[in-house]
Amino acid sequence: MKLTKKQTAVIHSLVTTLLQNGLIEIVFEKSNGSIRVVNATREVKLLAEHNIVLNANDVLPSTTFEAIRFVDNALGDWRSARLDTIISINGMKMEQFVNLVK
Repeated sequence: MKLTKKQTAVIHSLVTTLLQNGLIEIVFEKSNGSIRVVNATREVKLLAEHNIVLNANDVLPSTTFEAIRFVDNALGDWRSARLDTIISINGMKMEQFVNLVK
């Protein structure tokens, strides 16, 4: 799905906020064409369960607005997905997110 710069920035912000507040389900298409379903997070307490410790001087790995970085809860490691490959978040189709940003 083609996103405008405004849509990309707003959706990136929304998804980042969701990730920082707990586990969310992200369904996206991988670069090889397969579909992946992942329970993802960027919440500090959940990161600690995977021995990913963030100190006061640490920052979360950077991401561009075109992609979102998260920890795959099943693997306990950093992963990323391009926003234009996301199919749904917590069962909400990406088209619904896009419709929020006009």
